[in-house]
Amino acid sequence: MTSDLVAEIVESLKASRKYRSVYEPTLERVAKWALERHCNRRVAEKAAKRKLHQACGAYMSPSQAAKAEKMLRALPPTATIDELRQACLEILKCHTSTLERLDYIERLYADIEELVGRPRSVLDLAAGLNAFTIPWAPLLANATYKCIDIDCRSMVLSNLLLERLGRNCSAICGDVLVAMPTDRVDLVIILKSLPCLERQESGAARRILKEIRARYCVVSFPAFSLGGRDRGMTANYEEFLRDSIDCSWRIIADLSYSTETVYVLTSEPGA
Repeated sequence: MTSDLVAEIVESLKASRKYRSVYEPTLERVAKWALERHCNRRVAEKAAKRKLHQACGAYMSPSQAAKAEKMLRALPPTATIDELRQACLEILKCHTSTLERLDYIERLYADIEELVGRPRSVLDLAAGLNAFTIPWAPLLANATYKCIDIDCRSMVLSNLLLERLGRNCSAICGDVLVAMPTDRVDLVIILKSLPCLERQESGAARRILKEIRARYCVVSFPAFSLGGRDRGMTANYEEFLRDSIDCSWRIIADLSYSTETVYVLTSEPGA
């Protein structure tokens, strides 16, 4: 593997409509991964594209991103909270992961609030379009909220929303497999992302959970595959989570919804 071959694959990926908005260090990471396994450049590039499809391409297409941006920009500055929520619901439909959560957003956040209160600081990892659920989130008025994702389209859209909300919030392109944030916060959110991260890098879930600096962490797992199959996923993911956490975390609740199971973890000592 040479740096020239890595650069060639990265440039090719950046030229594609589907992956041009992916965080460049992620493209470099995936290109290196592919070349470590395939000597042939074309074969390596195809492998890189498959890996990127698993990481982000399967969740929001370029046309869906464009549709979401059009809806957001069409929202008038004088929009009421109800109009804003309705627009957010429509935009959340553009991302496969958040689409599946629409039926229970309010219930989910009410359940989280009951367990962790109203956090003053939130870090949302591999966030996708989850910032568009902020109108339902139990945040304090002066709370900070930062979301991170490898799909820069999602982060551009999220920043447009956050500017409209006028909150102390930010959305940035980043890759937790390249550089884990060091923010110390009240709450970290990782919704349905740990299995995907683990598929990209063995041991990623354990490392990420170990490096989180927070009082609470909300982790969720899909109840079904993207194809709608169960395959005992809930039991398997619970075992996966328990194997991935060390003594610095303990599970204080597991919440079951129609399309995902949510675990609430705390780093605070038990009573």
